Amino acid sequence: MDNRVSQGTVPLPVIPHTDGRRWGQAEFATRAPSRVKRPVALLLSVVAGFVLVASACSSNRAAYGAAPQTHADSIFIYLDNNNFYDASVYVSFSGRARRRLAVVDAYTETLEVIRWEPGDFLFVVDFIGTRVGLRTRRISANPGEAIELQLTANAHRNGQLIVRRR
Repeated sequence: MDNRVSQGTVPLPVIPHTDGRRWGQAEFATRAPSRVKRPVALLLSVVAGFVLVASACSSNRAAYGAAPQTHADSIFIYLDNNNFYDASVYVSFSGRARRRLAVVDAYTETLEVIRWEPGDFLFVVDFIGTRVGLRTRRISANPGEAIELQLTANAHRNGQLIVRRR
């Protein structure tokens, strides 16, 4: 076995000599394999992991406009999911495009604050892992009011959503 191969060097293509030797007398050009040092690789993987987690956990509220400045221009939405399935809850003001309010895990409650807009709105609920999508009746609320949306235990089967003022 060639000594260079046993030392961990990698043979490259044959390069002919330019000093007058014949083609059969060419030598192998060698280089050491490139290896990233372990501490550098560890540091890069930690930084990449941190960036990935930070981007996954960042809030998407900036995409929907400015957050409410005071309680006077806000509506408080209490979401109570008593269902086995996680649910994506959307809000749609006056027939405009819906926007995601929250993803509510199974058997949990959450409070969301949204900016008040004139006119009626409705909730659209999509249960994750099913093909069930439900809509509430139109609701009118004044700034500063609190609305509760309760997803019952069998809402994915019987379509029962409870909406009430708090």
